[in-house]
Amino acid sequence: MNFFLVYSFAMLLIFRVFFDIYSVPDLNSYEKGYEQICNMNFEKVPFGYISEIKMNEPGFRILMKIPSYLSYNFSFFLFCYGIIWLYGYYRIILKYSDYVIFSILLLLIGSYNQSLFVIRQHMAMLIVFMSYPYIINKDLKKYLLMMVLAFSMHQTALIAFPLYFLYHIRNRNILIVVFVVSAIFIYLFFSFLLNYIGLEIFYEYSSYVNSDIQTNSTGAFIITIELFFYIFFLKKNIWNSGINRLLFITLILGLIINLCGIGFNPTSRMTMYYTSVSFLSIPKTMSYIETPLVRIVFMISYLILASYLCFYGSGFEYLKEYKF
Repeated sequence: MNFFLVYSFAMLLIFRVFFDIYSVPDLNSYEKGYEQICNMNFEKVPFGYISEIKMNEPGFRILMKIPSYLSYNFSFFLFCYGIIWLYGYYRIILKYSDYVIFSILLLLIGSYNQSLFVIRQHMAMLIVFMSYPYIINKDLKKYLLMMVLAFSMHQTALIAFPLYFLYHIRNRNILIVVFVVSAIFIYLFFSFLLNYIGLEIFYEYSSYVNSDIQTNSTGAFIITIELFFYIFFLKKNIWNSGINRLLFITLILGLIINLCGIGFNPTSRMTMYYTSVSFLSIPKTMSYIETPLVRIVFMISYLILASYLCFYGSGFEYLKEYKF
């Protein structure tokens, strides 16, 4: 196990650092933005003007500035970013997964690929996942600090804010009513919310709203499958305090928003805080499958499905030109 952890960490770090940044989207602009930040005085970094890329989040700017004191090389920043990102995910997996190796495989064919170039949002997602212990332990102050940090990396992290409060609704009937009301509200006002948030409040995300790429039903279908098997095998254990309950609420919210957001441009990007938990939810489901043969069939089936979506889904189009 220890050998696999060290080896996989090293290999995943190498493949996200030592590659041609011009072979994937966005990183060319990030490199130019990094050059500008390197030449800025620290006090100007959080809110100073950067011409090469829209990057208003002060936290991510500071994250870029810190490595610049050691090197102006953009690959060094990617190296530092990669260590933080991988360490964070490995720590979460070791804490909450019953099948560590399988979780790392799911991470590889899940968030890892997109995180190579969608670097701000995936750092924000990591911070949200790392806030899970504070949600479970009812540490509101530390949770709020983590959410502020995530928001400072990518403003879409705001969508994950309700998790803490929903988790601590102990009455099941009230929680179900909240889910139903939320689903109705989101269904009726989804278009308005996306346009208002994307165009009026967080104007730098207007490209999400105005994009020609619309969200189809694939995401909703996948999370429906995950949620169905999660409930089917865990049964009443979905309500257990801790990661079981938190993952259940996360999957429910992901399904609601994905169903209501079919046909809207930014849905898949905005809901990744809820839909990218398969590296935890699938292993957790497996841990409640008593029959070894069924467990193995379930694991292989999901791995095949996830691999197909990874390498033949629309998201892989952005990595077809990847060069190491």
